[in-house]
Amino acid sequence: METIELRKYLRDKLLELTDDDVYLDVGACIGIASNLVNKGTCYAFEPSSRNYALLAENTWFKPNIIPLKIAMYSEQVFYEVMESEKKIGMDRIAVSNVGQLTTTIDLFCEDKKNIKLIKVDAEGSDYQIFLGAKETIIKHKPIFIIEKNKMLPCEVKDLCKWFEENNYTKLFFSINIAFEPK
Repeated sequence: METIELRKYLRDKLLELTDDDVYLDVGACIGIASNLVNKGTCYAFEPSSRNYALLAENTWFKPNIIPLKIAMYSEQVFYEVMESEKKIGMDRIAVSNVGQLTTTIDLFCEDKKNIKLIKVDAEGSDYQIFLGAKETIIKHKPIFIIEKNKMLPCEVKDLCKWFEENNYTKLFFSINIAFEPK
């Protein structure tokens, strides 16, 4: 399996989008990957207030990027944002009895068409987000990029097996896996 640079790969795939296509940037942080999109609609999800403020500021000039202060998960649960004291981009969510309600990719995409690419970088919730995206992946067959460095080995194995069973190939990056429909 070939290791290639994620940013170049993502940029190249986003350049292939047409005006009707949809890109989901889950864990958009401050909008670096969101801003790579020129055509189509980008829904940029960021639950952290401080990151969301920077995301909105960094994407205001591109009307096709829609920043949303929402967390994704495998099901609808209440959550709180745990802000990292070390650096921006490392905030994560924690399931809680109070706070805001998550959604799933499947629920969000029920009425969406042309989902072409989904990128998930959610500081530890990545596998849970994948579990809430299976129907969308089966229906739309998008490219699916996910950060794997915080997943358990059994989760990475299950993820790769599921995509293989659903007719996808995989490309490995340093801490990410991209799955492309065959």
